[in-house]
Amino acid sequence: KDGAITLANVVARSVSATSDYGPVSLARVTAAVVLAHSEDGAVQVELPAAPTRATISSHYGKVGLTVPAGRYALSASSGYGVVTVSGIAIDRRARRVLGVHSDDGSVSVTGA
Repeated sequence: KDGAITLANVVARSVSATSDYGPVSLARVTAAVVLAHSEDGAVQVELPAAPTRATISSHYGKVGLTVPAGRYALSASSGYGVVTVSGIAIDRRARRVLGVHSDDGSVSVTGA
């Protein structure tokens, strides 16, 4: 679990990537359920297809999520940092759910 985790061009039903110490990067990952977390490191996730549920988080590091433009139920927060959301419609009743959090770092959610 120590060290960087990088996944690219993955298609699966679900994807989970967790690191205790190091960044997590998921590029062009297609899955219905996505979990990406680092205890101490940045987390960057690019999903070319809208997930049913994505949970992206870090205790100490910035967090970024890119998803297709659309409607999402979104929970995004940072204990110490800026939260930026653009390119998506937030609808708490949406079927697709995104959770994006950092205890100490900026958070960005982008619809592309």
